[in-house]
Amino acid sequence: MPIVGDRGATLILLLILCFVLVSIQEIRIVKANSTIYIRADGSIEGTDKILRDVDVFIFSDNVTGPIFIEKDNVVVDGAGYTIIEEEGRGIVLSERNNVTVKNVKIEIDGGYGIYLVNSTNCIVSWNSIVGDGYNINLWRSFNNTLEGNTVTNAFRGILIYDSFNNTVTGNIVTDSVVGIELHDCINNVFRNNQMNNNRHNFAVRAYPSYRYVNDVDTSNTVDGAPIYYWVNEQDKIVPSNAGCVVLVNCIRITVQNLHLSKNGHGILLVSTTNSTLTQNTIISPRSGRGIELIHSSNNNIIENNVQNFSTGIQLGESSYNTIARNYVAQNDRGIRPLYSSINNTISENEIIGNDYGIDEIQEPSGNNIISRNTIKDNTHGISLSGNNIISENLVTGNSGFGIGLTGGSNTLTGNNVTKNGDGIYLGSSNNMLRNNRIYNNDCNFRVGGSKFVNDIDTSNTFNGNPIIYWVNQHDKIVPSEAGYVALVNCTGITVEGQNLAHNGEGILLAYTTDSKIIGNNIKFKSVGIRFYGASNNYIVGNNITNNQNGIYFSGVKALVAGYHIPSPNNFIYHNNFVNNQRDVNDAVYNSWWLDASPAVNVWDNSYISGGNYWSNYTGEDADRDEIGDTPYIIDEKNQDHYPLLAPINSFDAGIWEWNSYYVNIISNSTISDFHFNPTDGALIRFNVTGTNNTTGYCRVTIPKGLLYSENSWQVTMNGETVTPTIDEDTENTNLYFTYNHSTKTIEIIGTTAIPEFPSWTFILIMLIVVTAVAVIYKRGLFRMCKRRSE
Repeated sequence: MPIVGDRGATLILLLILCFVLVSIQEIRIVKANSTIYIRADGSIEGTDKILRDVDVFIFSDNVTGPIFIEKDNVVVDGAGYTIIEEEGRGIVLSERNNVTVKNVKIEIDGGYGIYLVNSTNCIVSWNSIVGDGYNINLWRSFNNTLEGNTVTNAFRGILIYDSFNNTVTGNIVTDSVVGIELHDCINNVFRNNQMNNNRHNFAVRAYPSYRYVNDVDTSNTVDGAPIYYWVNEQDKIVPSNAGCVVLVNCIRITVQNLHLSKNGHGILLVSTTNSTLTQNTIISPRSGRGIELIHSSNNNIIENNVQNFSTGIQLGESSYNTIARNYVAQNDRGIRPLYSSINNTISENEIIGNDYGIDEIQEPSGNNIISRNTIKDNTHGISLSGNNIISENLVTGNSGFGIGLTGGSNTLTGNNVTKNGDGIYLGSSNNMLRNNRIYNNDCNFRVGGSKFVNDIDTSNTFNGNPIIYWVNQHDKIVPSEAGYVALVNCTGITVEGQNLAHNGEGILLAYTTDSKIIGNNIKFKSVGIRFYGASNNYIVGNNITNNQNGIYFSGVKALVAGYHIPSPNNFIYHNNFVNNQRDVNDAVYNSWWLDASPAVNVWDNSYISGGNYWSNYTGEDADRDEIGDTPYIIDEKNQDHYPLLAPINSFDAGIWEWNSYYVNIISNSTISDFHFNPTDGALIRFNVTGTNNTTGYCRVTIPKGLLYSENSWQVTMNGETVTPTIDEDTENTNLYFTYNHSTKTIEIIGTTAIPEFPSWTFILIMLIVVTAVAVIYKRGLFRMCKRRSE
């Protein structure tokens, strides 16, 4: 077979490329043939099925569109024939004047049926448009007439967008997503339009900067019921047969006992004041807004039933309104005070089964009162920014957060927050919390962001335990049985013996130094211990288990280059890190926008005391000292040089001669019933338990100041002597021994224990005795002198 050379191959490729280019051009030409033009000079291009009679263009058969009309002062008469739309357009009038389009049938599949843009004095009449698109659309057009058209199966039947002084009369829109929609338009006249069986029959797109003054009378109907679109009315009651209600620039209107459904809004108030909406039932197919207020104030929205909208009740730049005792359910958003809507009272509502119960995060407001509401079974309960009063609400059963605050300066008092995903989340500062009961949430309390100064006292409880949220405190001990601990700008604080579970973080250390976190159990958290600009703290003897992050060094802001608040020089050892998703995490690991490294901390107490127990450590222990032979690597700046091979148990042996003593036991057994008391002798006693017929071991570290042996140590196990391996340093003695697992009682016996009453105690007692004798002697001498003088 002949081989084609390089030149031949190149020639073949060029021929193929030329063929493709020619083919593409041919495809374009064929496609262009389906576009019809009525040119400015009156000529017709793209079809022979439209005939011209001076300035009247009449169809003689069905055509394939679209049709672009480029000539003013003409009539396009479809004569009952059909345009089968291609390219998403039927008939397009762009910057046209005095054009009539009539008697045309248009079939579309998306796009536009009849589209007027920047056009004036045109008439669109007696056409039939079918299909899922914007079937008649006016954009920035004025003084046009839409009359007698029939629209079916549309996405938007008739859309009037940014247009004015148009007349829309006698049109019928059925079986569409939206029948007729007004979008930022003014001074349009609507008469005798029928909107039937649409998902939303009539809609007004609402936004604070939009315009709304149009002439829509009750000859316009939605499923046979009249539209009440009142402008500049006052002291009136909306009739009971209303199908949709829009109030613009009205005063003291009452809307009561209506059943409204299938519109973009049930009730819309624009620049309306001192009106009352009460006992209305407003239901929608999960889109639109039930009740919306724009630039409206001092209105009462009371005892309404609002269900299945995109938003149940929404405020935009509307203030001093009362929203009370409404049932707001199964909406995407329940109640939304947006766009600087302030000083509203939202109280005693039942807000159930929405995606968001009360929400204003996207367009923040503030200074609103949220009180005595029942907010349950939503995805998220309350989601607000700043400067609100949130009081006495029952927030329960929300799968996301119960109360989430991204802004500051809120006051939360007397709320019951229970059975939610997150109970309360604070994302900023200067919030005040009092008497909130937070219980049985997956995560009771969480603090985010970079600002932590909040006023939270112990009247707030988590599962009955007080929150400890200290700011600017010094040289204190956190009380026992805390539900949550946060130390902000603190020094010299001791957190010891706490059982902390089911919060965003067990302990928050923000800008806190020289404090001790000792012997706590921290589990089932997003973060066990969170650092933010905290340094020179001791983290010793804690059980940090089953958390997403055991220890988390935060201190960065998303996408803020150069912002890094590190937490260096902390001493972290003798902790048990067990079954955490990540034992240690630093925010700089995932902050690609930062040129920063993790802060350097100390992760062990040298050999032979050791570092931490890491349940995912896989190193070897060839010398059987229960310390790994290779370091546990945390990151390029941090490592535990002496990782422990088994969990460490740190037992409080008491305070003697003003010193706290701890006995550390590294063991693969469960340790219980630890006991030391010098009055019982120079011994330590505890129990070990493990799976029968397996090997157990202990390495016990005993401070020499607590208990020591002058000659040899005696270790018994259920009364039988075992021989330990012993090593020591200047401060501690380490005893290592093994055994077959069952439940056993271990006694470690030395020769000398710290005295129950130290030397200074004896001196103090002698001083007290001498002082008492002196006082008695002085009193006796005084009485003797007194008798002699008598």
